[in-house]
Amino acid sequence: ALEEAGLTANAETGPEVGIVLRSAAEGAEADEVMDDIIDLAAALSNFNADAPGLLRPADDPWTEAWREWADPAPDQVLRGDDEPDILDHHGVWDEIERLKSPRVDLKGGVWMSVEPTRAMVSVDVNTGDDFGKGASLKANLAAAADLPRQLRLRGLGGIVTVDFAPASKRERPQIEAALKRALADDPVQTDLAGWTPLGQLQMQRKRERRPLAELLEGL
Repeated sequence: ALEEAGLTANAETGPEVGIVLRSAAEGAEADEVMDDIIDLAAALSNFNADAPGLLRPADDPWTEAWREWADPAPDQVLRGDDEPDILDHHGVWDEIERLKSPRVDLKGGVWMSVEPTRAMVSVDVNTGDDFGKGASLKANLAAAADLPRQLRLRGLGGIVTVDFAPASKRERPQIEAALKRALADDPVQTDLAGWTPLGQLQMQRKRERRPLAELLEGL
């Protein structure tokens, strides 16, 4: 198959062409990968190497978004050409405006702030107006369940320090368990580093893309 694709060494044309496979090819069928290589080789054979040119156009925005964001795959895909005001209709711009603010409102009046700094991402959990018994644990569990999603939406990574509402050492395993459950469905690698002497929980999160705040500059 490689010979048919013109990828073998040739004294006239030079050494064989090198191939770089993306990590997305992991788990793909060998025939599927080979078909893609043959298609690329066919495009290369028609390419004029003596002058600058475009071998293959980049993915359109929908394909790129699907590749980078659709993990796990969404239940439904909506395209702007099917519905021109799709972002307004589905409240996307309103959600983006909310993401510009560090404040994240949770159920029961609980809220947390998610603020990136130069050194780390600082998260502060607040009970709101609830000062009753168990308010802190309720707030901490709600924040732990939603924190990975908020970090993913904001494109934040690196060192993350979470200042939970006052919690006893006896309650810490419950908080960690809630956070681990939320991280189980999160595709971004995140490692829990443990609790600091001041009672804050730290984690290390892989930086996979630019922060949303940088992408929205000027909007």
